[in-house]
Amino acid sequence: MFKSSRGSAALAAIAIGAGVLVAALGLTAGAGHRRNVAHASTRAPAPAAPSVLDVTITPNSKLGPDGKRHDAYSQTEFGVQTGKPLTLRIDNTDDQPHSIVSQGAHVAIIASPGVHDYELLVKHAGRFRWRCFFSCDSEAGGWAMSHAGYMSGYITAA
Repeated sequence: MFKSSRGSAALAAIAIGAGVLVAALGLTAGAGHRRNVAHASTRAPAPAAPSVLDVTITPNSKLGPDGKRHDAYSQTEFGVQTGKPLTLRIDNTDDQPHSIVSQGAHVAIIASPGVHDYELLVKHAGRFRWRCFFSCDSEAGGWAMSHAGYMSGYITAA
């Protein structure tokens, strides 16, 4: 695959050097370190985060502690990898827009009625509160917008 023997020789030298470095680290590490390395290599990889997350916004859908039904997102906790976009496929079943706004995460998504895709991208790590800033849940005085699990929640970026 390489066009020159000089490139192949350089690649071989890098591979040999890396092998020597790995061997040297294995020889100089204590027995406990070697066990940890072996254990880490046998662990199953973490499941990949979904690239598309389905979310539904439904008016008067979730019973609150006050005994009233409130507007709610089907999911209000969003875990993302810092700097990697997550597509939110939002089905807004209401006849008005809703939003996911977090000043700390620099996120402002306006979800129009219907099914649409939106990009959730957080550029720095942390746990950030978000909320819907559109006036909704009017029968309960907007209660759902200030209570996590309804029209507000958290974005966690790692």
